[in-house]
Amino acid sequence: IVSIVEYEAAQKCKNEGVKLSIAAHNISNRMQQLDNNSRKVQAQIDRLCDQLIDGVNERRTLLLQHLQHITRSKQEQLAMHKSQLQQKTKQMEDGYADMQ
Repeated sequence: IVSIVEYEAAQKCKNEGVKLSIAAHNISNRMQQLDNNSRKVQAQIDRLCDQLIDGVNERRTLLLQHLQHITRSKQEQLAMHKSQLQQKTKQMEDGYADMQ
């Protein structure tokens, strides 16, 4: 009778051991999957960051070109106004000199 009880206890222990072994194996597999997923997500994040940086740099370049164009245009306008003012000033000075 004692040996039957011991045998049943041993079988329960063995069955629990098998269950624990399977559970440990499943946990190990799941951890590997999570690690792989983590690497994939990090690679996606890296790609998106690179794309974002490229987009920001491209936008910055376009804005700088636009500002340079505006600056050149304004400088040309100022140069033209300056020339016109110099001509008018010269005409006024000549007219004043003629009156004397």
